[in-house]
Amino acid sequence: MPWFKKIKIPRYEYDVVFGSRKVIKDPNNPRQNHYYDQDIWTHYGQKIAELLPEGVVLYGELVGWTPGPDAVPLQKNYTYHLSKGEAELFVYRVSTINSQGVLTDLPWDGVKEFCQARGLKWCPELKRIPLHGGREPLVEVEEFLGNFLDERLADFGGWNDIPLIVSSHKTVDEGICLRQEGLVPLILKAKSPKFLEHETKLLDKGEVDLESAA
Repeated sequence: MPWFKKIKIPRYEYDVVFGSRKVIKDPNNPRQNHYYDQDIWTHYGQKIAELLPEGVVLYGELVGWTPGPDAVPLQKNYTYHLSKGEAELFVYRVSTINSQGVLTDLPWDGVKEFCQARGLKWCPELKRIPLHGGREPLVEVEEFLGNFLDERLADFGGWNDIPLIVSSHKTVDEGICLRQEGLVPLILKAKSPKFLEHETKLLDKGEVDLESAA
C-alpha cells in the first residue's frame, strides 16, 4: 500500500452553526422562515461566535428587539429596557460535543464561569433547593413557585443573582426555570399564569412571539 494511503484524513470539520429552538438556521437559504423579516439568531450569533471554542454548544434565550431601524420587540411588553434595535442573549446551558457526537454538559457553576470569562450573560439564578435537605424538595419547589410565579421578581430581595427588570409595571416575569443537575441537566420552565394569559391574547390577535413560534 502506498504511504500516502496510510495517512488518516479527518472526515469532519468545525463550523459555527446557529439555530432557534426548532430550526437550524441556514443563511444561504432564501426560503427559510425566520418568523421575522430577518434571521435574528444568525445576526446575534455572529457577534459572539469568536468567543466559543470548537465543539461547544451554547443554549440561551434572546430578549429585546430585532435589529435595524424598523426594529420590533421579540416579545411584546418584554424588551427588558433594552434600546430599540438591541438584543441580549442569556445563557442557560453550555455543552461540549466531541467528534463521535457525545454531548457533555457543564454544571451550572461551570456555565456561569464560562460566561463570566467571555463577557456573556447567563439567566439570573434565584435560589438553590438541595435534593437532600431538611424539607421535602418537591414541596419546597411547589411552595416557591406558588409564591413567586405571578410576581415581578426584581421587586424582591435575597436572590443569588439580580433578576431582569420587566419593561412595563403592568406585567410580571415570564416564569421560573427549574434546573436539576445531571450529565444532561433536566431544565423545566414554569410559566406565570398571568404571562400565559398575555401570551394567549397575543396569539389570538395573530401576533407571533419568539418563544412560541421559533
